[in-house]
Parts: sequence; C-alpha cells; structure tokens
Amino acid sequence: MKLSAPEARLALLLKTQQSGKRCFRCKRVPAAKVKDPSKQVWRLILHHVDDNNENNPIDGSNHEAACDSCNLILRKPYKHTKGYKYHKNWKEVLNSPHRRRTLNQRPAQMQKAEKAYPFFADFLERTIAKLIEVDEDSLIDAAAKEFFEAQNESISQETLGTYLDRLCNRINGNYERFQKDKEWWVRKRPEQR
Repeated sequence: MKLSAPEARLALLLKTQQSGKRCFRCKRVPAAKVKDPSKQVWRLILHHVDDNNENNPIDGSNHEAACDSCNLILRKPYKHTKGYKYHKNWKEVLNSPHRRRTLNQRPAQMQKAEKAYPFFADFLERTIAKLIEVDEDSLIDAAAKEFFEAQNESISQETLGTYLDRLCNRINGNYERFQKDKEWWVRKRPEQR
C-alpha cells in the first residue's frame, strides 16, 4: 500500500533517527533554509530500496533517506515511478548537466573532509610526539585554529571530535582517551604484544 504524505514524512523521520540525518549514498547533510533561492538547498526524501513505492514494511527495511539528486540517480525509469513515465523528455532528465555533475563531483563538505581528516591525524601525531599526552578540549581547539590558519577554512569542533573518535577506536586506533582530574586526555596507545 502506498504511503500518504504524512506517513512518508513519519517514515523518513524514523529512518533519519536510526541512521543519522544524512543521505545514505553521498552522506550529504541537508542544508537549513537559505534566503537566497539561487543557492542549491538539499533535502532528504524517502527512497524505496527496491523502487517499489507500494512495498512499505513496518520495520522500514525498504526505506532509506536520500537527497534529491541521489534519489533521481537511484530511481529506475518506467518502474513504479510516475515522474519518468509521464515526463515527455525523460532522456533529457537522465542526461541533464546537473545529474552528470552530481555523479562526477563530490559536495564541498566531502572535499573539505578529505583535506581535514589527514590534517587532523598529522596534527595529533605531531602534538602527541611533543607533549606525550594532551587535554582533549585543548587539542580540538588548537587543531581548529591551525586548520583555519593553514587552509583559510573553518572546521567545527564536532567534526574534529568525530575524527578523534576514529583515531581513538579501540580496535584499530593508534590513540586512546583516558580520564585525568575529571577531564578527558589523549595519548598514544601502548604497543600490545
């Protein structure tokens, strides 16, 4: 049975609560409302994994949160979708410059992350080499400041915290967090034999 608009919004809300508020394919986060309508605003919509809009299991296993462009890329022509079936120039839609651009280029956030993560990993290694152990908050503040000075771009402390989580991973991370005087500190993980 096909979902009504309120049911689809609820299913999308549940899916974003389960897997985060980002596109499952390109990991793009939807932008807030922008005053300038010429700027592209991404929004998340409910994507059906099997392209069947009538297949809506209660557990949400057939649903994913996708941005507009990824949903357009993932949808198959003439299959359960009204847009392609009734669009006179559906081949033009498939070959539009906007669609080709989204296939070939990554969003600015992803490009920035590709520079920021290696920068932060190198910064952490240099800092730990000098200080042996460092306060987590001071580390993140200093990394944000140095990244801004080096790249002339800002990066959020939340993003740097995520990178630190990755580097302090218990399974394959080279660093560990520990508590000292009610504050969290970071140091190099001791070698295990």
